[in-house]
Amino acid sequence: MAPWLRSAASRPPLPLLLAFVAALLVGGQPLALALVPASAMGDRSGMGTGGRGGDVGPEVAVVPTAGLAPGARAAPALERSGLDDQATIAGMSGYRWPLEHARITQAFGPSSGGSFMVDGQAFHDGLDLATFCGDRVRAAHAGVVIAAGRHTDDATGWVGDLAAYHARLDEKQAWGSLAIVIVIDDGNGFRSIYVHLARVTATVGQVVNAGDVIGFEGATGYASGCHLHYGLFNPDSSGRFQTDPEVVARTLAPVAVVARIDPLLVLPPLAAGDITWGWGARDGT
Repeated sequence: MAPWLRSAASRPPLPLLLAFVAALLVGGQPLALALVPASAMGDRSGMGTGGRGGDVGPEVAVVPTAGLAPGARAAPALERSGLDDQATIAGMSGYRWPLEHARITQAFGPSSGGSFMVDGQAFHDGLDLATFCGDRVRAAHAGVVIAAGRHTDDATGWVGDLAAYHARLDEKQAWGSLAIVIVIDDGNGFRSIYVHLARVTATVGQVVNAGDVIGFEGATGYASGCHLHYGLFNPDSSGRFQTDPEVVARTLAPVAVVARIDPLLVLPPLAAGDITWGWGARDGT
């Protein structure tokens, strides 16, 4: 009898077929993919002030890709000082991924989910990574913890007076709505920012090595699902990301932050296979 005419009784049971298909889908991907909440896989949030995504940015030029490691991407630069920042990181080393077996759910760059403005476009100022709620977040580089919790604004690179912003948070009793953040001085002129944590385990003043657990993945602040927003900046840079004027008007946040750089320029290449791109993570939506 032709295979397509066999009776239903002779076909493999449906549960067995479903299990086989599921095994195929998971087999070629990190196991954590099956545990990532759907809301986190396409999340566009940043760290900021409850705006369209939590971040903001300036004028964009493309840095040539020559000399970048396989799988790396050139970072947008905003002005001459931004280009200089990209040049200074060429020899930086010692960085590792802060989440293991993660999906990149949002790239650094123009994005409809960003709250910083670059060339008139919303801009996402870091890299979003997702595995599952409660996964261990690790230090991407050795350094010293300089801020942890929700009261971290003095260490995150805001440019301008924070008094009005903080007074509004006091008035609205809104401190609990902010993301839980860790800021680490990497000891090389740059600071790493870890945002949306569920809980921190590192303490201010603690010396950490690359790979040390500093907290747990969460969805605190402006986030639609569990993920980690990882940012990197030089506090002495003259580059600036302008805060979305709508966010400034609503929250009284400062008008700018120190410009960030693309973490992909210093993190290990994706070619190793431990980190992969999530669906739509590079399309800027």
